[in-house]
Amino acid sequence: MSEKQVIKYDITTAEIEKMKSIYMDLVITDLEDKEQFNSVKDARLVVKGKRCAVENRRKELKKDALAWGKKVDAEAKRIFGLLEPIESHLQDEEDKVIKEQEKIKAEEERKEREKIEKRIQALGQYRVILPYQEVAIMADEEFEAVLLKEKTAYEDEQKRQAEAEAARKAEEERLAKQKAEQEAEAARLKKQSDEIAAQQKAIQDERNRIEAEKRAEQERKDREEFERKAKEEARIQAEQDAKDKAEQEKKEAEEKARRDAEEAKRQEALKPIKNRIHDYADNLLREEQPTFRDPAACDLMKWVKDQLFDLVMEIKEKAEDL
Repeated sequence: MSEKQVIKYDITTAEIEKMKSIYMDLVITDLEDKEQFNSVKDARLVVKGKRCAVENRRKELKKDALAWGKKVDAEAKRIFGLLEPIESHLQDEEDKVIKEQEKIKAEEERKEREKIEKRIQALGQYRVILPYQEVAIMADEEFEAVLLKEKTAYEDEQKRQAEAEAARKAEEERLAKQKAEQEAEAARLKKQSDEIAAQQKAIQDERNRIEAEKRAEQERKDREEFERKAKEEARIQAEQDAKDKAEQEKKEAEEKARRDAEEAKRQEALKPIKNRIHDYADNLLREEQPTFRDPAACDLMKWVKDQLFDLVMEIKEKAEDL
């Protein structure tokens, strides 16, 4: 295809401008106005059809050459740019109605759910549970009839239960009265039995008191004898402990004196050894050191002298600890 060949679509810029002048003025002022909605929708479909025709033509023209295809795409893009605002405007207008319809539908569904929930609650107060779908499809008249029927049955059952409860309470009162009479008789017999038991207990308590006094007296005598023996045994043990302690202290003093004498003898024998060690240590310091002019060598010899002095002092200290 020649580069000079004109790229031609089935719609012109003039036609687009004409559609723009007509369709961009289309607006939906009443969400319930079907004629306005249909006008906007039909116009959008016309614009969409033109756009689709351009797209199909673009694909057809691009078959010959890539370079030509780029020109075709550029022209199509330009036309799309002109068509897009019109289509978007029409789509926005159409969406306003669709969204409002969806909102109205959602509100109707909400109201329907509330209506069904109220029906279920109304039945629930009479202890009636029906399937949700069954309650939902009932007509109002049918539901009211079911509700009335269940209410009547519930009230009848409540009345029957109330009568049964009254009969039960009457029987409980009769049995309670009978039980009270039985308990009163039992209390009288118990009181009589308690009085006899109290008399017997008083006699037994007196016997126990006399026996307790006897046991207490015997325990006092046994305790005094035990304390006397314990004191005597403690005195004897204290005397023995004092004697044992004195003997132990004497032995420890004799042992210490023996060890001190041995240590003094050993230290006396070590005096010559310690003196020789001291002399040896002193001789280490008397040794004449070599002298050097080199500063590093001088520092080394000074360090050696310090180390020798510390070593000599340590040797003397250890000698004294022998």
